[in-house]
Amino acid sequence: MDNLILAGALIFVLTAAMGAAVALFLGRNRFYRLRDYERVAVFHISGRFAGMRGPGFGFIGFNLLPPEGPPIDLRDQVDTIAAEQCITADSSVVNVAPVVVYKITDPGQMITEVKNPEAGIGSATIAALRAIIGTMTLQEVITGRETITAGMKERVSEQAQRWGISIIYVEIQSIRVSAEVERAMNERRAKWSWRRRNGGRRSCGRKRPGSSMWWKPTPSGRARSRRARRNEPWPTRKSTPSSPGPKGRRRLRSCAPKA
Repeated sequence: MDNLILAGALIFVLTAAMGAAVALFLGRNRFYRLRDYERVAVFHISGRFAGMRGPGFGFIGFNLLPPEGPPIDLRDQVDTIAAEQCITADSSVVNVAPVVVYKITDPGQMITEVKNPEAGIGSATIAALRAIIGTMTLQEVITGRETITAGMKERVSEQAQRWGISIIYVEIQSIRVSAEVERAMNERRAKWSWRRRNGGRRSCGRKRPGSSMWWKPTPSGRARSRRARRNEPWPTRKSTPSSPGPKGRRRLRSCAPKA
């Protein structure tokens, strides 16, 4: 009799141990501990979406699939996009680097609508950037950053709302033009700066070789500029019409202004 009792107790202990081992094996991914800004998505065994879990400590039932991947972060996300080459309306090439800050407002909608939200926001931002710059000239792109950012935010927000994402703001980090355009802009800026310093007058001289800038040579002797000759006083010498000049020379005419 005692042997039967011992055998039954041994069988009970072994069965309980096996059940606990199976429960621990199946439930090793069903316990979770999430922070206040973290959420996890759970699905039924049939594959239907069952909702979000978190924050805090909890257990996912055996009728649900354990969560896969890292938890969803609900904090603000900063996406710094590398400089993109864009073509303006006047066929100029500019490199623009945008920055997008967004936040996941509906994690359940994001899970069921988009696979990679960061890549989706980046692609939508690049497409909006190229579309807006394609309708602007180079001068408008350089001076109209606010117009570009406002248009980009409107376009990207329209797409991100379908994914449960809110666009906080869009900024332009840098705008760079090609080396040829930058050199031409510097020369033009220097020319206008020279005109402002000289009272808006154009320079008198000739072009420097390999440049579109005008420079004024230093007058030496008779090699004086036209402006110096214009500032000379009127000649006071008068000629006598009745006296013929020497052979081979023209008669001198009066250079004095008429009264």
